[in-house]
Amino acid sequence: MRQTSVDCYNQIKSEGLLSKRREQAYYAMLQTAPCSAGELEVFFNSYFNLKGSWKLLSQLAELGTVKEIGEKTCSITGRNVIEWDLTDSLPEKKEDISKPLPNNLKNCMQYLLNGMESRNLQFLTVKQIEQIKNQ
Repeated sequence: MRQTSVDCYNQIKSEGLLSKRREQAYYAMLQTAPCSAGELEVFFNSYFNLKGSWKLLSQLAELGTVKEIGEKTCSITGRNVIEWDLTDSLPEKKEDISKPLPNNLKNCMQYLLNGMESRNLQFLTVKQIEQIKNQ
């Protein structure tokens, strides 16, 4: 494990430069790189009990944090596959890691705000919300 990769990971983590899942995939890369997507997936699944790290490789590549370095025989599948490694670069752009509200929640909030406006209410108490919920 290269110290430059460790330093890069620590900075990405401390500054919140990647979403949680991408940060986890980056950490898995830190532990396994250079590796195939299958090899990464095995570590990701065993360490985080999650699947789908292979889907994040292209996203991390677009951000400039991982790259394709060639081909190799995968130790998991036995097939000729792409080999991936870390670039030791910070993401080229900071991700907006805030999650957008689902459309149905946006619609509910707008409905609530319209109702408040029509009744000249500036705020709702928890008790009022519970009363509405129980109607």
